[in-house]
Amino acid sequence: MQINTEDLMGPLLDWAVAVAIGTLTAEHAGDQTFYRLKTVGVESGTWVGPVHPAGQAACGQSIWRPSSDWRQGGPLLSEYAISVRPITDAQWLAEEFITHNTARAVDDSKHDGYLVAGMRVLVKSLMGDTITVPAHLRQQASMALQ
Repeated sequence: MQINTEDLMGPLLDWAVAVAIGTLTAEHAGDQTFYRLKTVGVESGTWVGPVHPAGQAACGQSIWRPSSDWRQGGPLLSEYAISVRPITDAQWLAEEFITHNTARAVDDSKHDGYLVAGMRVLVKSLMGDTITVPAHLRQQASMALQ
């Protein structure tokens, strides 16, 4: 399924960032697929996506959430030369300085617009205006967000 990078949120945005910067290893459990991120600077075995086994990080493994976790998303803003500035009190504009791509996001009760805008422009700069998301992942994300 094709999704505009400007529309990515939550688990789908986090998955897209993982695809853009690293290598994902798929693991299958029943009818579900889980992903692990492998890249420099990220804790080995980090789970990516809206769901993962047992619904929680196990055995010291962490969950990849750069669009909401400053410990993960903050360093990426610096590494990929991304600047984020306010447009209004609750709207943010991110720009990547090499390609000059931009992306916007709005603060709401569930999302930090600053990080969301930054991660959207990272994905846009490395993967383009639209990306292909596996249908099963989009379904899992929809269930996780309900």
